[in-house]
Amino acid sequence: SSCCHWHASIWGPSSSPYEGGIFYLYLHIPQSYPMIPPVVRFITKIFHPNINIHGDIGLDSFGSNWSLALTISKVLISVQSLLSDPYAHICMNRQAADLYTNDREQYEHKARQWTWAYAMHDYINGDEIEI
Repeated sequence: SSCCHWHASIWGPSSSPYEGGIFYLYLHIPQSYPMIPPVVRFITKIFHPNINIHGDIGLDSFGSNWSLALTISKVLISVQSLLSDPYAHICMNRQAADLYTNDREQYEHKARQWTWAYAMHDYINGDEIEI
């Protein structure tokens, strides 16, 4: 059942292709949280092996490895960490995963392009993002 719908933002980690970007997230926190993990999705488009075109995130800690000790703050830190260190064994975006595995330079180039186009543009221009 429904409880809370939140919006959050995270900065792209330094020394990653997402550096300088602001990424907006949607969180659905169920009434039974922390017994059941929150649903976390990217609103901002992102090119990443573990995040699909709909913003769904493939992260073990949000599924079968969920821990009651994970606060919302720790969930957001986990998502941010995923940007620096993708999980090779969870593929949500085949093209990104293939490039990450086989051509890291091209993967980072494309991820930087998407970061510039989708996670920096509105911020740099000072435009409000409608969520």
